[in-house]
Amino acid sequence: MPPRAFVFYYAARTTMEHQMQADYIDEIIKYNETAGDPGRIRVISISASPEGASNNDAFRKAHKKAQDAGILVVTCSEKFLRYGTLTLIEGKDPDKPESYKVGRYGGASDVLLIPAGNKTIATHQGINVYKYEREGGMSWAAPYIAGLAALAFQVNPDMHPQTIVEQLVKTATHTKTGPIVNPREFIKSIKSIKGRTKAKVEPIRTGAETKSVSIVELSEASTDDRSSPKATVISWTKAVATGNVKDALACMLPSGTDYDDVCKVLNAEPSSGKYPVKKMLQSIDTERPIRILGRQLIEDKASIEWEFYFKEDVTIKWRSYKRGESLKFDAGLEKHGDYWLIDSIS
Repeated sequence: MPPRAFVFYYAARTTMEHQMQADYIDEIIKYNETAGDPGRIRVISISASPEGASNNDAFRKAHKKAQDAGILVVTCSEKFLRYGTLTLIEGKDPDKPESYKVGRYGGASDVLLIPAGNKTIATHQGINVYKYEREGGMSWAAPYIAGLAALAFQVNPDMHPQTIVEQLVKTATHTKTGPIVNPREFIKSIKSIKGRTKAKVEPIRTGAETKSVSIVELSEASTDDRSSPKATVISWTKAVATGNVKDALACMLPSGTDYDDVCKVLNAEPSSGKYPVKKMLQSIDTERPIRILGRQLIEDKASIEWEFYFKEDVTIKWRSYKRGESLKFDAGLEKHGDYWLIDSIS
C-alpha cells in the first residue's frame, strides 16, 4: 500500500449483474463530494470483470461517472487494460525483470505483465493457518495496478485516470518474456508530465444555483449546433423534445456507447417497451430554460450535467414526474473534427 494512503473495503457478491459494484461506485462518488481533497477516494480496485457481464449497463454507466469524477476503476477485464500475470522463477531476485516467467494468466506479446503470486496468505482452515501461493491470478494483479495508480495520484493529483493507464504501458520494460510493468519508470514519467494533464473543471452542483450554473433558453436554441459540449447537449435536448430524430442522432457519436439505444428510443412505436422513454423526452418543456449544472473538459473528451423541466405529467416504469418537475441528465462527449458528439448519456 502506498505511504499515507487509506484503504476502504467494500464487500460485494460476484454476480453476473454486477449491480452491487455499480451501486458502490455511485456511493464512492457521493462520498467524494464532501470528503475534501486529502480524503477523496481516487482508485477503485475490483478483482473481477464486470465489463464482461451479460447485463453490465449499470456498471458501465457508473464506471463512466467515476472516470469523469477523476477516479480510476481497475478491473480484471481487458476492456480496462490488456494485462496478465508474472511468476517469480524460484530462487531469483524479485527486483530484476529477467527473474520472472509468464504466469497462469499471461498472454500475447503485447500484454502488460504484472507480478502476482509468491505470497503467503490466510486460509479458511483457521485463524493462524496460512499457506504459500506460487501462482497468483488476475485478482492479485489488479490491486498491484491500483497501488501504482495511488502513487501516481499522490505525485500528480490532477492526473487524468486514462493517462495513468497509458503511462503504465508506455513505461514498461520490454523483455524476452514480454512487456513488464516498471514502477520506477512509471512514477518518473508521471512526475515529468505533472501539470500537463490537469482537467478544466467546473464542479457539478446539486443544490442551489451557483456561479458555475448557466441558464439557457431552450425555446431560442438550435437543434443543429454541435460546436461545443454545451451546444451539443442543448441541441440534443431541443431535438428530442420536438421529435426531431435526425438532428438528435446527429448529436450522437455513431460508434458511441449509447447511439443504438437512443436510436431505438427515438424511433419506438407505441407497442415498444422503449416508447415510455420516448414520451418522456417529448414531454420536455421547451418554453422553460435548461440549467447547465457542471462541465469537465479534458483535451478532446468532456462530460456535462444539465437539468430540464416537464410540460406535462409523465410516467416511466421506475417513477412518475409531475408537470413542472425537473430531471437531470449527464453525458460524456468526444470531439470529432469541428463537432462535439455524445458518446454516452444517462
